[in-house]
Amino acid sequence: MIDPRKTIVVNGQEVGEGWDRVLAEAQQDRTYSIGGEVFERIPFGKDYAGEASDAPSCRDCAAARGQLHVPACCLEQCPCCGGQAIGCDCPHDEDQDDDGEVQE
Repeated sequence: MIDPRKTIVVNGQEVGEGWDRVLAEAQQDRTYSIGGEVFERIPFGKDYAGEASDAPSCRDCAAARGQLHVPACCLEQCPCCGGQAIGCDCPHDEDQDDDGEVQE
């Protein structure tokens, strides 16, 4: 649980206590399944947000250069279409298990 009343510093940014765990968990999901294809997620610094800035970390989710954004970060780039991951129209297969089977 993130406690916004208590803060810590992660990658040079002040964030709510517990955000370090959220960011660490985001590093475990290295791919997105989109339209039945598997795409490698784009880390901060290799995406349009990181290339356009010399910032050491993402201003939205505090991912450091080379780290993956936290899912739903407004600056994460979709690896399929190149647009904003949370706003693109790509058919993310988030309801599938690791074998590609649709979960009910």
